[in-house]
Amino acid sequence: MCVCAQPQTLASSLIDSAGAAPGLGSDAVVVDHTTTSPPSTAARAARFDRLGVAFLHAPVFMGPQNALEGTGMMLASGDLARIERLRPALEAMTGKLLVLGPEPERAASFKLFGNLFLMFMTAGVAEVFNLAKALDIPPEDAGALFDTFNPAVFLSARVKRMLAAE
Repeated sequence: MCVCAQPQTLASSLIDSAGAAPGLGSDAVVVDHTTTSPPSTAARAARFDRLGVAFLHAPVFMGPQNALEGTGMMLASGDLARIERLRPALEAMTGKLLVLGPEPERAASFKLFGNLFLMFMTAGVAEVFNLAKALDIPPEDAGALFDTFNPAVFLSARVKRMLAAE
């Protein structure tokens, strides 16, 4: 397994003139866990394909503690037979694997959707704290609301209503 912090490092380490791709065995699969743009993911997948190197984009929703515990969620898209062959190893890393279809860039799109929602949620909590301060309520007290009130339980129904209104 090759872990690179930047997708450019992945490309230069494996593809470019002095890269390792020519030395990979026929059963090797390059699994890219980086968060990348969908167009660059599609281009990277095509580049590996031209070299005859199996590639899978599989970004993750997990932090360091999840990595230690093998929990979290991994997204995958691309060659479906390849994903199924790798499923046991991928699921062992995160516990959950969500397969999003054969387009290699699709997982990159869904990773961005998830990241955007996490940013929105973080900004929403910050705004709750700002409002609490403006109302002279300690942010800790306002935050305690979410110990019993879980807005996430309404999310699926809200999404369905919004899609029906389109």
